[in-house]
Amino acid sequence: MNKHIEFGRIAKKKTSTFLEKNTQLIAMSSMAALLTACTTPWDDAIDKTAAEMANSSIDGSDGTDTLTITGGLGTFDFSTAGTSGAKVVNVENIVFGNGGNIITGFDAAVKNLTGGTGSDGFSVTGMASGGTISLGEGNDVIGGLTKAFVETSGASIKGGAGSDTISFLELGANENVSLSNVSGFEALQFVKSHDSTHKITLSDGITTIIADTDNANEKMYFNASIAQAEALTTLADQTGTGVLGLTLTEAGNIDLTGLTLLFNLDEIQLADGTNNLTVNSSYTGSVGINFSITGGTGADTLTVKGLLTSDGNLDGLTEIETIVLDSGADGLTLADSVVGSGDSLTINATAKTGALTFNGSAETNGTYTVLASNFGDTITGGAGADTITSGTGADTMTGGGGGDTFIINTASGITLATADTITDYATGIDKIEFGGAAGTGTNAAGADGSSNVDLAAFIVDANAALNGTIVYYVEFNVNNSGNGYMVYDRDGDGSFGEGDNLVILTDVGALSDLNFGDIV
Repeated sequence: MNKHIEFGRIAKKKTSTFLEKNTQLIAMSSMAALLTACTTPWDDAIDKTAAEMANSSIDGSDGTDTLTITGGLGTFDFSTAGTSGAKVVNVENIVFGNGGNIITGFDAAVKNLTGGTGSDGFSVTGMASGGTISLGEGNDVIGGLTKAFVETSGASIKGGAGSDTISFLELGANENVSLSNVSGFEALQFVKSHDSTHKITLSDGITTIIADTDNANEKMYFNASIAQAEALTTLADQTGTGVLGLTLTEAGNIDLTGLTLLFNLDEIQLADGTNNLTVNSSYTGSVGINFSITGGTGADTLTVKGLLTSDGNLDGLTEIETIVLDSGADGLTLADSVVGSGDSLTINATAKTGALTFNGSAETNGTYTVLASNFGDTITGGAGADTITSGTGADTMTGGGGGDTFIINTASGITLATADTITDYATGIDKIEFGGAAGTGTNAAGADGSSNVDLAAFIVDANAALNGTIVYYVEFNVNNSGNGYMVYDRDGDGSFGEGDNLVILTDVGALSDLNFGDIV
């Protein structure tokens, strides 16, 4: 046989014909001959079964060579020949067949990996950066990734039809990573990160993130579009010692209620523009969570789904203009830091299914606009000029310092149980608004109520005073209580009935404690 056969020209994906370089084996029908130290400079095709790979040595030499493996290798090392390994060098393309493969030890010459139909696990440690990985069916894992590997120009890392995971080794100090060359993966994992700040730009399709901030100085921020953020179903921190954050790269309507947190989510940063962010209350109050949300330059609204588990669990909000609550009965206490100096925050509880207890008394240099629920809320403002709008329930409203405005838009009826209460009305400073005409000396009247022992006696006086022209009636120091009762004839029928308003004014013990001009 002529030993100078050009083997690279013979083995081109022929059935029953394959070429192995350095230890060259040619199989043709029933004839086999062993040849050694034969290499070619051409682009060679090498076909092997999984069984033939064990304890073999393959050297592709020059050219762009392709190794195609039929069947699953199981756990296999491509750096050392043995029962569970083969020494494969200078082969640029490797195609895996059906069956599972867990492969390590790739040579630096490998540029392209193609997975099969089984569940494969590939560690790319040792491979050159800038190559192509294309996974097949099955639940596959690509491990050992680095920033250089995924960001090098020309790199393409594609998941397949199954649920695939991409896993990074330790990130360098303050190292940021973009996954723009990554697609088709459902899970993103970081085995370890450096004790510094990292920013990771997500790719489409990722639903699970498993981070590892094992040091208080460690911070991992995931940059995501709205679609990428809403696709997330699980966000986990294996140790939870550092900071885990989500940064939105665009403004709009963002619904994160489909996200399950394991350990913690520490920060959400919204983009500039108008944002409507919806989160579960569990993000803001679970044990171990120090949660903050920072708005952008636009008007941002935060909607919290579910019961708040702690009064102070929204203290981490910054530059949020509106909070919408839609749960049952719960409480919300905010720190001074939530509302910036000269800014205003709206608390909208109109969709709640239970009473709200709101305490904004810590606020020193901002203002609140509070829209009550319909279940009898207790609302306390801060030092600024707050606006509190009652609901259909019997609300107790305390404005705090500053010139506050109390808005009463709906009828309360004629019972004390349904009446709203203003605890700190200050004459000449605070305002009361019913939505009707402003109070004047011609449409409002007042009297001493100290002799009225009960509400029934007050109602008699109110009906005597209201006449269609007089629509506001106030009695101070009712039953010597030091409190006043105010009536607004909302339906304009000249009498006090179910379609009207009764408001209890705490500490209105004399006519001088009330100014009809404060009714606006």
